[in-house]
Amino acid sequence: MADTLDIIKKYKRSTTGALRQGEIVTGLNVYSALRREGQTEISEFGEVEFPVAVVVSQDCDLDWDYKARFSDRSNDKKLLRSVLFCEAEEAAIAKSRGLTSEVWKRIVQNKDERYQFLESIPASHDDAGQGIGELVLDFKRYFALLTADAYGQIDDTATRRCRLQPPYVQHLATRFYYFQYRVALPQDHESEPAK
Repeated sequence: MADTLDIIKKYKRSTTGALRQGEIVTGLNVYSALRREGQTEISEFGEVEFPVAVVVSQDCDLDWDYKARFSDRSNDKKLLRSVLFCEAEEAAIAKSRGLTSEVWKRIVQNKDERYQFLESIPASHDDAGQGIGELVLDFKRYFALLTADAYGQIDDTATRRCRLQPPYVQHLATRFYYFQYRVALPQDHESEPAK
C-alpha cells in the first residue's frame, strides 16, 4: 500500500453541497421502464444497482447546477438535467474477468485507455469511515441519473464517500473523456513493406 502521505494527496472526504467530479458514491440505483423487443408498451420496471460509482460530470456544471437548484431558483438555465457517473467495481472482481496479466499490468498503471485504476481509500478519508478497496472503472460502463434523483438518493439511501483531489481528478476526467472522444477509423493506416 502506498505511503499515507501519498493517499492524502489523492483523496479527500466528501462534503455537503454540490456533487463533485471525481466523487465516489455508493448505493445508487437506476430505475427504468422495460419494453419487450418490437413492442411499444412497457412490460415491467427494472432496477439496476450500482454499488460504487464515480461522478464524471464537469465540476463547474455541477457547481452551477447546485447553486441554481438549491439557492438561486431564478437561474434555471444553469440546471443540469442529469449527472453522469462511471460504474466502479472492486479491482479483484475486475481482474477475475479473464484479463491477461499483461492487460492487468496496464490497467494498474493506468496505461490502458479503457480503464482507470484507483488505489484503496483509507477509512480516515472515507465519509462513511469504512474505507474502500482498490477500484477499477471501465469507461464503457457509464450511466446518467436525473440530477434531482441523484440528490434524492444521496439524501435517502446512497452515500457520498470521498472525492479525488487534483491532479488525480483531472487525470480521471481527461482519460474518461478521451476514451469517449476516440474516433473509429474505417481502416487502419498501413505501413509499406521494408525494401
